[in-house]
Amino acid sequence: MIVANAHAGNARAILGGAVGMFMAHRGVAGLIVDGAVRDVAEFRALGFPVMARSVTPRSGTSLAGWGEVNIPVACGGVVVQPGDIVVGDEEGIVVVERVWAKTVVAMLGNTGHTDFQPDTIRDRLAAIPADAPLPKKEAIYNSLKTRGGVVIDACFGDDDPAIEAGAA
Repeated sequence: MIVANAHAGNARAILGGAVGMFMAHRGVAGLIVDGAVRDVAEFRALGFPVMARSVTPRSGTSLAGWGEVNIPVACGGVVVQPGDIVVGDEEGIVVVERVWAKTVVAMLGNTGHTDFQPDTIRDRLAAIPADAPLPKKEAIYNSLKTRGGVVIDACFGDDDPAIEAGAA
């Protein structure tokens, strides 16, 4: 899942269908944008979930840069850290800090949807190594570096005091 801070901009889209196809091909599960996107029909045809503040036909081509990957990002007034659990549907988006994931799973109970059963979530979380790399991380990193982007491999380690304080 990619969460992008487009500074709530509605005038120009930060991406459209072509980038969505590339992301889906690379294994990205979905996209959340605090800003505008375009080519909604293409996203639907791909089955690629996109949640955005707005939709516009205007291209967002800019010389502003390619941004960074795997860093904390503000989206809709919420800080999302790499490794946080992000779940969204037509009604909204929820962000669960990684340190609270086990607690939230234990408290979920029966939601009536098989994908959200505590056992299903627990099994999926247990199957992901704590240091799991992003899909095709090297390709993304190389692409960013050739365009002058910045890559930060980890913002917080499991031994970070902020994480320990949140888990208490």
